[in-house]
Amino acid sequence: MPKATADENLLAFIERLRGQFDPEPLPDRDPLLQLIWAMLAWNTSRAEADDALGRLMSHIVDVNELRVTLDHELIDWLGEDFPLAVQRVMRLREVLTTIYLREYLTEMTGLTKGGKKEARQYLDTLPGLPPYAAASVMVVTQGAHALPVDEKLVVLLRDEGLLGGDDPQDPGSVEATLLRSIKAGNTLDAHLLLQAWADAAPTPPQALLAAEAPTTVSLDDGVPPPALPISARVGGDDDPANSPKTRRTSRIARKK
Repeated sequence: MPKATADENLLAFIERLRGQFDPEPLPDRDPLLQLIWAMLAWNTSRAEADDALGRLMSHIVDVNELRVTLDHELIDWLGEDFPLAVQRVMRLREVLTTIYLREYLTEMTGLTKGGKKEARQYLDTLPGLPPYAAASVMVVTQGAHALPVDEKLVVLLRDEGLLGGDDPQDPGSVEATLLRSIKAGNTLDAHLLLQAWADAAPTPPQALLAAEAPTTVSLDDGVPPPALPISARVGGDDDPANSPKTRRTSRIARKK
C-alpha cells in the first residue's frame, strides 16, 4: 500500500472513530503511577486497568510496596483471571526493581533530567516494560509524540486493513509506523480514540499469545529468584525498604 494511501486511510479511520466514541481524558497521574496503570491497561482496557489499580492500591501504603510484595500476593490481588496476570506481575516487579536500582528510590526522577528523547530512552531500557506502557507515560505525562500500541491493537488494526502485510507487526514498529501519519499535537487524541475502539472489542487470543514473551525473571512456586547481587536484591540486607523498621512502619500504617 502506498504511504500516502496508508496515511489517508488511518486518518480517515480515526475521524470515523470520533463519531463513534467520546472518551474521557485520562486522570492526572505522576509518571510512575501512569506507568503502573499502563502496565495494567496493556492488552486489557481502561476500565479493567482502573479497577486493577484500585485493588492494588487498596493493599499498600505506597508504590514501593509493589516492588517488595511477592508475586503470588500481587497475582492474588489482581485476581488469577486477570489477563496475563502472572506475566504482568513479573514484568511489573522487574520494572520497579530496575527503577529502584537506578534511583535508589521508587521514583522516576531521571525521567525529567533530559529531553523527551532521553525520557523515552529511560523507559525503553527498563527490562520488562512493554512499548505500550512506555508510550503511555510519554504521551500522557510528557506531552511527547508517542502512541501506545499493544498486541491487541496490532491485531485489530491488521484486521481492519490499516497495516501493510509487509510491515513489521510488533507493537514498537507499529507505533513508529502510525506516528509517521499522526502529527505530534494529535497523538493523545488519537490514542484515546484508538483505545476506546480497542476497549469495545474482545481481546483476540493471538494478541495474548504474542504478549506472553518471556521476561528475564521467572516464577518458582510464586517466588521469583532474583538475578541481582545479594546486597541489591529485593528483600536483601541493603534494601532499606525491607528493613525491620520499614516493615514495622508499613504494618502500623496499614492497621490505621
